[in-house]
Amino acid sequence: MEAYSVIQYRVLVILVTVLSAAPCGQSSLSAETSGSHIVAAVQKMAATLETVEEFRCDTDILYYRHGKADKRFIFTLHAGTQGSVSLTFSRPYPGVKVVYHQGDDKLMIKPFQFLPIVTFRLSIDNPLVTSPSGQRIDHCTLEYLIQFLHANGELITKRASEYCEDEERIEFMCWAKDYTNAKELNRYRVVVLKENWFPIRVERYNQHNLPIDSISFKNYTIDFH
Repeated sequence: MEAYSVIQYRVLVILVTVLSAAPCGQSSLSAETSGSHIVAAVQKMAATLETVEEFRCDTDILYYRHGKADKRFIFTLHAGTQGSVSLTFSRPYPGVKVVYHQGDDKLMIKPFQFLPIVTFRLSIDNPLVTSPSGQRIDHCTLEYLIQFLHANGELITKRASEYCEDEERIEFMCWAKDYTNAKELNRYRVVVLKENWFPIRVERYNQHNLPIDSISFKNYTIDFH
């Protein structure tokens, strides 16, 4: 079992290294030029999100500890234009539903599908409802992600970055502040579908290029205004 874990870890390290070093079609661009492409893409994402009434998608998040895969969370994300967000878990808490409204300092938990009347409320800062990497539920919305990248636009254009695109998607890697407002800079890899300008994958690495977390978004259902 120990040998298997070592092999699994080495495979993970190789995979992360390959993803980080994968050639990008426009990687020869200067940091400022690549960064400008990234900022423009983020603006396009923001403009598209403003046209959305609500959306659903399947979300799969893998958290790492010291560079090794640690905890995995799978849920259906449902977000509306009024700032409402709900997460319905299938792993590790099957059937548990978390409901949050943007701007609130508390969230609601419905622990039993068969007893929807049973609910309780917790602070969004409660360790029981923050992610293994320190994310609160209000950090888990696409609106927050886009606003976060936009707020880091100046930093993105000044630090080393990569940008490439094809007919179906764009992909970029850039440096930005820590997603949870810590001081250390993180490196982000983002993949966006050009069909709807929604992300399908977001990866975050620390300054030593070790993975912190990776998020996959699949099976989007989007209702536009």
